[in-house]
Amino acid sequence: MFDERLAFYDLKVDPSNSNNPLTKFIQMIGPQKRVLEVGCATGFLSEYLTRQLRCQVVGIELNPEAARLAKQHCEDVIVGDVEKDALDRAKGLFDVITFGDVLEHLISPGVVLRRCKNCLAPHGYILTSIPNVAHWSIRGHLMRGKFNYQKGGILDRTHLRFFTLRTARRMIEEAGYDIVHSDIVYALPGMKANLSSKRLERFLKKHFAGLIGVQFIFKAVSSLGSEDRRENQGSV
Repeated sequence: MFDERLAFYDLKVDPSNSNNPLTKFIQMIGPQKRVLEVGCATGFLSEYLTRQLRCQVVGIELNPEAARLAKQHCEDVIVGDVEKDALDRAKGLFDVITFGDVLEHLISPGVVLRRCKNCLAPHGYILTSIPNVAHWSIRGHLMRGKFNYQKGGILDRTHLRFFTLRTARRMIEEAGYDIVHSDIVYALPGMKANLSSKRLERFLKKHFAGLIGVQFIFKAVSSLGSEDRRENQGSV
């Protein structure tokens, strides 16, 4: 039977919404890349990458039914566990390896990141989106003694790991990467759309990322020889 959770993660790509992890991934991937999408789900991001950006996408997906749906948008979909042998079955090197809300579901995410270095092309990089357990909404619940798991979001009941801005950065760096760009997907009380003031948005991202960030977005390259590839560190 189709996993009900997949319906929650069968998202729509909307490039007009800048405050969205998929949009940020698309912008950082760019056209005509060879992409390994870890946790490709039903292939909603893969579809955009292949159709709109002319990328070649290989997916890794644990759920066989989701993998079957994703395969129509991918060069190949590896059905398996990224913490076991799925990475070993990915052929060739990749310009980009994506982890869209995946690392928090793993037992040893740092180990997986280290192994991914063997799959990266010489100028390749990883992209990650990681939920922020220190978001203001979670802090408010904790002050009231609540830490209730949910079907999705920051307290998704299938999350095995929880990260703050500091610990997320540390995990990536200890896995042997340099973070070359960072950003957040933010949410403020009562906010249903992007902030209209870009100046205010930049200020909040710079000074309150750990409070308003729902997700942290990181672009990182292998530490070995990365000095000549360092970019603007971004706002986080």
